[in-house]
Amino acid sequence: MARAAQAFAAAHGLPASELSAAREVDDAVVALRDAEVSARAASEARRIASDLAATGGGLVAVIADDSRHEALAAALGNADITLINPLESKGLEFDVVVVVEPAEVAARPGDLYVAMTRPTQKLVLVHSAELPAGIA
Repeated sequence: MARAAQAFAAAHGLPASELSAAREVDDAVVALRDAEVSARAASEARRIASDLAATGGGLVAVIADDSRHEALAAALGNADITLINPLESKGLEFDVVVVVEPAEVAARPGDLYVAMTRPTQKLVLVHSAELPAGIA
C-alpha cells in the first residue's frame, strides 16, 4: 500500500516524505473496475466487513467524494462501515479502505494520497474511469 501511494505521489509531484510500512502484504492493493461504482464499492465494503467480523473484527472505511455519499450511504445500509471524504480521513487509520472512483478523489491529488495511506491491511480502489497516473 505504501508503494502504491508513493508511486501516485511521485507521478503527481506531491511533496511526500518516504513512507515506511510496517509490512507490505501481497495483494494489499486491489483495483476493481465496474460501471456501477457506488453499488460495487458498497458491496465490497460490506463483504470485507463481514469477513473481518467473522475473524475478530476490524475497521472498514469507504472514502469518496461528497457527491457520492448519499448513494453510498443508501447502498451501505446499516453496515458498521465508516463513510467519509478524504479530508475527514486525514490522520485516521483503518484495517481496510475502499476508495470510490479514485479519479474523482484525485481532483486534488493530495486527497487521493491521504486516502491511499489510511489502510493498514488492504486498499481497494473501485473505479469506472481510468485510474490516475502512477497507479498500476
